[in-house]
Amino acid sequence: MYRLKIEFTLFCLGYNGAGPYPHTYYSPETQGEILIDKSNAKKKAFF
Repeated sequence: MYRLKIEFTLFCLGYNGAGPYPHTYYSPETQGEILIDKSNAKKKAFF
């Protein structure tokens, strides 16, 4: 019987959801300040 000698590391990380909001609904060129505010609000809500 042949056995593979494979070592690996398993990471168990939390998933917070990867959605398009807010970066697909606001333009960084014309609405950069709003984008930063919305991003920080989402970060505070989920972390």
